[in-house]
Amino acid sequence: MQSTQPSASAPRIATRRMAASLVAPGQAVLVLTLIWAVTTFTLRAWSAISYPYQLDYGEGPLLDQALRLAHGENIYRPDLSTAPFVLSNYPPLYVLLQAPLTLLVGPAFWYGRLLSLGGTLLAIGCAAATLHHLTRDRLAALISAGLLLAMPYVLHWAPLARVDGLALGLSWAGLWLLVCHPTRRWSAPGAGGLLLAAILTRQSYALAAPLTALVWRWHHEGRRRALGWLAGVLAAGGVVALGLHLLTDGGIWRHTIGGNLNEFHLRTVGWMARSTAQQMPLVIIAALLYPTLGRQQPAWRLITPYLLGATLSALTVGKIGSSVNYLLELMVAMSLAAGALVAELRHPRHRRWAALLAGAQIALLLVWFTTIYPWYHRITPPPASAELLTAIVHTDGAVIIDDYMGLLPLAGKRIQFQPFELTQLARSGGWDQRPFLDQIERRAYAAIMITQPPSVHIGWTPEMLAAIARAYGPAERIGPVQVYRPRP
Repeated sequence: MQSTQPSASAPRIATRRMAASLVAPGQAVLVLTLIWAVTTFTLRAWSAISYPYQLDYGEGPLLDQALRLAHGENIYRPDLSTAPFVLSNYPPLYVLLQAPLTLLVGPAFWYGRLLSLGGTLLAIGCAAATLHHLTRDRLAALISAGLLLAMPYVLHWAPLARVDGLALGLSWAGLWLLVCHPTRRWSAPGAGGLLLAAILTRQSYALAAPLTALVWRWHHEGRRRALGWLAGVLAAGGVVALGLHLLTDGGIWRHTIGGNLNEFHLRTVGWMARSTAQQMPLVIIAALLYPTLGRQQPAWRLITPYLLGATLSALTVGKIGSSVNYLLELMVAMSLAAGALVAELRHPRHRRWAALLAGAQIALLLVWFTTIYPWYHRITPPPASAELLTAIVHTDGAVIIDDYMGLLPLAGKRIQFQPFELTQLARSGGWDQRPFLDQIERRAYAAIMITQPPSVHIGWTPEMLAAIARAYGPAERIGPVQVYRPRP
């Protein structure tokens, strides 16, 4: 009589099979590169959060706005003919969340960076979870998340104290809620609220995620309910917009709309497209193939409209002063398309090749990132930052500074002039620079600090530099910065 008990060798056979599957070349490469990606992301994030000075020009104005908001000031002043000559380019949610912390712990960049990093991780988690919900494919979701963690644009921007990470996280939390919990009573209003919060963080997030949500609801719940939901979101947004209009005396529109109408250069779009193609060719191929090959997937009606909206938003990278943050939504869209395409490859042999290619692409992305940002492991404070901070602290009176503007809030001083933003506004005819020129002629500032050589087209107008030369003289040089002080 045969025994029905399992053989003693059965556990060993199962273990060997599991080990064989884990060390398969494609999966091994993928696992190793994922570990590398997580390690690199963690090191970069910690290095940025623990760095005391600004890492990006835009961090300074946002911290200054949080300080102003904490003290009850209108950060969207409708009248820019009097000092301070500052512009608030974004809606208020990001700086509003930071305002209490400026009162509790003082001015610092770490909490803004944590907020941005948390938003980015939320976006990656929600996007991967949504893809897994739709495909029931863990490998696809893992590849999508791994690609995002390794993308140089995401790696670079995620831990900066900028609005984009929070906006991306809020928008994807809304889409995740809508897709993964459609039957819950609070799903639709909650998703609408999160999408609206994303727009109140960065206004460009009014396109890709809301378009995707509308298409998704239209397909699954019908035109009437989709349009009713959209009307509700628009009504809520209208109430918030009216409230902000009244609170800011209408200034919010001049700052968030008029202040962003900068020059557009198509060649910048072309340069960004070529750079992206060099970094992630396999991801781009997957994004181009997916709208055709993935039509039978439930995820198609989520990924395709998001890919379309994100591509349209990414075209605005041609605006002068733009950076890789304009491409973050597109990075999420392409990583989702790549993951969903893997889910279509059901044959084990194809999936092993997919894992190998995904691992190779992640490795290429990480090599590219470490080439562009060789300091990513450990950011060391340049001597100029510490010396400039000391010089600003020991200067009695207001200080104007361009590239190192983020040092002013750290020194206990308010930003009095934003060179890039106001120069662009003056060049477009949206701001009369004569009141600021009068301030310079009257020697209203104790010091003016300009990174050499000064940028006439981006940072300063010729009239500003001429007025500074008449009223101020070179006093000292700190690193790349020339310090000018009032002439006798």
